[in-house]
Amino acid sequence: MMQTHANYSRPFPDHWFPALARLCRETAQNIQTIGQANLSLTEEEKQDINEYFQAEDYNVALISEEITGGSADLVGGWLYTINNLLDGPFVSPVTIAPIARAAIETSAQIAYLNAFEPTERCFWAMRAVTDKIHYEKQRDLVPGVFPRLKEATKIHTDRHRGTNFEFPSNTALVRETLKVLGGYRMYKETSAYTHQHAWTAYKHSNYVMHNPLPLELRTIRFVLDALAAADYAARSFVNYRDTTKTAAAYSNLDILLGIRKAVHDEFVGWMAENNVAPAP
Repeated sequence: MMQTHANYSRPFPDHWFPALARLCRETAQNIQTIGQANLSLTEEEKQDINEYFQAEDYNVALISEEITGGSADLVGGWLYTINNLLDGPFVSPVTIAPIARAAIETSAQIAYLNAFEPTERCFWAMRAVTDKIHYEKQRDLVPGVFPRLKEATKIHTDRHRGTNFEFPSNTALVRETLKVLGGYRMYKETSAYTHQHAWTAYKHSNYVMHNPLPLELRTIRFVLDALAAADYAARSFVNYRDTTKTAAAYSNLDILLGIRKAVHDEFVGWMAENNVAPAP
């Protein structure tokens, strides 16, 4: 547990951290439920996708499901982890930022892929996988996957010569896909507390001993950002899931949205009233 000034006690409402912990747990549960729910595509639609990519034997039509569903599971796992970190007398943003950033990045990837129609969604999912396999030099980790997916993506790029098919960087992915949520700000702020950064370390050491409050306010901001991104990603599945399997989860998300908005509004109002702000 990170220590702070011995005399520090939270001046803001006691219910904020328990409410955020609940939001993390229940948002995690619902995005995982949605991610694992039955695909709404028909067998005929899946066959059309496989035929388009000339990959009936490999069934590439399901790759987008494996990527988005697996990614939803990751986001849920990170939210559960944040929940576990919120139980303490002082919660520094340096413990939350790397996990929040991972949740935000992956939520953006889910929403990005789910914005495409089925064939394009399949292509971009394969592109995301092959780019990472190549970057991480892990072609042999699952033998046969990389060359088969490369062949399938080449079918698409050959039919659309002159088009830019580079998968967006993490920065661009969050900035553009989560623009409505302030994605650029989210990514910039969580990155500042994630990377090895001398200035952040210096600021943090001073705040933690002399003025811890802005650090915890920054923590709250990071948690709210991760929750907003996860909610956005969960809702992006709406056209790719059997609605009978996800109706309860989406109803739960609507309830959680109301709770999150109430915490957010109280948080912003309290800071304005007390003339304080999150640590930069």
